[in-house]
Amino acid sequence: MSTNAESGWVRRIRIPSLIVLLFLVFNAVPEVSLAVTTGVAVGSVGASTPVGMTPLAGGTIRFYIPLTTDASGNYGIHGTTADSCSSTSTCAGGYLNMFLRFAPVDAGENELTLNLSDLKGTSHPTYNLESVRVVSSEDSPSDVDETSAPLIFHVDRGAQSLMLPMKVTSSPFYIQLHFTSSFLPNTPPGNYASTIETVRASIGPVSEPLALAMLGVGLLALGTLGRWKSLIASAR
Repeated sequence: MSTNAESGWVRRIRIPSLIVLLFLVFNAVPEVSLAVTTGVAVGSVGASTPVGMTPLAGGTIRFYIPLTTDASGNYGIHGTTADSCSSTSTCAGGYLNMFLRFAPVDAGENELTLNLSDLKGTSHPTYNLESVRVVSSEDSPSDVDETSAPLIFHVDRGAQSLMLPMKVTSSPFYIQLHFTSSFLPNTPPGNYASTIETVRASIGPVSEPLALAMLGVGLLALGTLGRWKSLIASAR
């Protein structure tokens, strides 16, 4: 009778106790900040005043990549209107520097996400190639163009998503996007004009700490449940 009573007692407490234990463990896991900050176009590193065209909803920035050297420069002064050229001799050397400010941003290992449109060539001039270089003060440049990172780009009807690890030591945090345009050697004579591009840049902490914490909770729950099963078996 004593053995059966102990077995019934263990059965009665195992489910409620497991729920209570999981509740306590989940509340003991420290909160991990997953705040994501959207970048704002400014005139230079250290600046805080927005420049350029009025952003779209969600902080999406509109811009043009110049086709010629004369129209090239920093976004805000350049890159807000379409550029055009009519020969292979003048359709060369186009670039645009865009400085993005992120604030506030958590220090540590972060992930930079760039959502781009048109960079892959769906609507910009035929024979024209475009690329982007990502530069921060704390990391080496990352070149991304139509051929260098086919596995990083996610292409869907002219839109691309690029995700890069980014180490942050202070807030505000700045990056520079260096866009370039060029034409293929076999470009025929004609009139060419740049088309509107968009980019939305966001940065946020990597979520591995939360994933590891949840894994620990799961292992603890499994271990506790296994121990209760052992208690039940020994009580029978």
